[in-house]
Amino acid sequence: MKHVCLLSAVLALGMWSVSGQAKDIVHDAEYYILEAQNGERWVSDDQEIAQILESTRSRNGGNPPNIVYILLDDVGFGEIGTPGLAVSRGYSTPHIDRIAREGMSLDRMYTEPTCTPTRVAFMTGRHPVRTGTTEAKVTLAGDGLAGREVTLAEVLSEAGYNTSHVGKWHLGDIAEAFPNNQGFDHSEFPVHQQAQLAIIHVDAENADVTRGVDFEKQLQTFTLDRNFVPDPSKMVTGVEVRDGKLVEVDLEPGEKWTQKNTVK
Repeated sequence: MKHVCLLSAVLALGMWSVSGQAKDIVHDAEYYILEAQNGERWVSDDQEIAQILESTRSRNGGNPPNIVYILLDDVGFGEIGTPGLAVSRGYSTPHIDRIAREGMSLDRMYTEPTCTPTRVAFMTGRHPVRTGTTEAKVTLAGDGLAGREVTLAEVLSEAGYNTSHVGKWHLGDIAEAFPNNQGFDHSEFPVHQQAQLAIIHVDAENADVTRGVDFEKQLQTFTLDRNFVPDPSKMVTGVEVRDGKLVEVDLEPGEKWTQKNTVK
């Protein structure tokens, strides 16, 4: 049986599988500055990683390691896995701390200030501006990650991994941007992400969290045409791939999303 690779969002560690492609990468000026400062350390780190991977292979019957990547939004540096910092938040994470101790902690990373660009960056290994995804795709975006982009999931699939994505995706609401079309064998995800599920529904308007969702509660004195005004409560929410096709989950045809659906 092939080794299974489970992903919450992307496979950052999968870059180990494509190190041979580094010669084809065109770097920017900042890279060469960092290389001059840290080049010797990078070589040493790469050798140490190679030894760990070889040790893992030998314990795993010669197979590459399984990879589980869990992504959490809005988590500050050190809040999880660092007891000295987590205590300031009033909690402890002993099991994650153990994973950090027994594995590797990668403390230098690249992020963007919003969800979509960050996810695109570590999904493709490219600056998000090069992919045209520079802002969070919250509700009706009408665009997303292009099908021509090469993702880590696609690279790992070619290397023999089985890939799965479960949870928030947030790389656009067009079909070519969906995880099942970006290298994942299995996927379960919301199409329009957390905004629709959290605040764009009738219950949120009743709680005065948002406005304009329930047309029956708003005066339509100056409304001339509602043909192009979407009703977020009727959008497709969660989907999953079954027999190669995307199907909606948890809602019946025509059913509106409400807060009660979050506990299904």
